[in-house]
Amino acid sequence: MKEDQMISSQVTFAILLSTYYRENKLRKMHEIFHDAKRQGIQLTIVQHNMMLTACNEAGLTQNMEQIFQEMAKGGIQPDEIAYNLMIQRYVADRAHDKASSLIEEMKLGKHPPSQQTYNMMLSAYNKAGSTQNMEHIFQEMKAEVRPNEITYNIIIQRYAADGLSEKALSLIEEMKTGQHPPSQQTYNMFLQGCLQHCSDFESAYLRLKAIPKDNITWNIMLASLSEKGQW
Repeated sequence: MKEDQMISSQVTFAILLSTYYRENKLRKMHEIFHDAKRQGIQLTIVQHNMMLTACNEAGLTQNMEQIFQEMAKGGIQPDEIAYNLMIQRYVADRAHDKASSLIEEMKLGKHPPSQQTYNMMLSAYNKAGSTQNMEHIFQEMKAEVRPNEITYNIIIQRYAADGLSEKALSLIEEMKTGQHPPSQQTYNMFLQGCLQHCSDFESAYLRLKAIPKDNITWNIMLASLSEKGQW
């Protein structure tokens, strides 16, 4: 009977937590989560990840760290989703050492970093404009898993935005000889980044000549020229 009540309570808490998550009621989620802990009700990895996701969206790093630590104490092994959420938060906070530490922890555990893990880190570093960190992660990734088109596109976009067009073109050439040839999206991202550093039509046109084109390519080109008052 007691076991049936415990299962019933687990289900109830899980349903309430899921409902409050969908309704974006983080405070209620915290109340339900900690009530379950106080009552000795074991929530699953799914519920813990739900809490981590909600806290990540709210930028609550300390809350995430507390939940992550409680998982280990409660005998719940963090999965790739949990690690990815923590790493994403640390990169957003520019806590690069903590993010790298979790990557190393993943390598030693049951959930080694995947393409998704590395691409998520690269994307976060791209948004932060942290080119050196991106390059470091990219080299580390190549030693562990195979980069895909998403990987290359993120780095090419960063190089182009930094005005490092030669580095971007070098990666495009690398893609041509690998399993993930550059797509039209790759070329358009490259052009869009490069145009931020072109001061005149001639420079922009030279970049345009170097790549395949579609309607989006021309729209990017025309929008850039219009913005610079050259159209």
